[in-house]
Amino acid sequence: MRDLDLLQEINERARAVMMWSIIYTPNSAHRATLRELERLAPLPEKRFAAMEQFARAGILTGTCMMPILPDLCDTDENLEAVVRWTAEHGGQFVMAGALTMADQ
Repeated sequence: MRDLDLLQEINERARAVMMWSIIYTPNSAHRATLRELERLAPLPEKRFAAMEQFARAGILTGTCMMPILPDLCDTDENLEAVVRWTAEHGGQFVMAGALTMADQ
């Protein structure tokens, strides 16, 4: 939130865009495992709350859903939930990408 003023100033002269890395929602079936993988990141609820504040300030916001982890994030329920939560919190887009391995 500390950069909101700066992004509003940028947005007056050009188009500012903010994107949050979010791969699951608070309701996700594998929340505990995913939380362990992202243990240093803010909870998804906090990221969605920040998204909502930036969107209310007129900044184009969305979700970067990468990597979509097999068996953890790739269920229809999780994908739909992230898209729904993004929209409900002012996000206008979701940029998604699956996990890829170098030898594949």
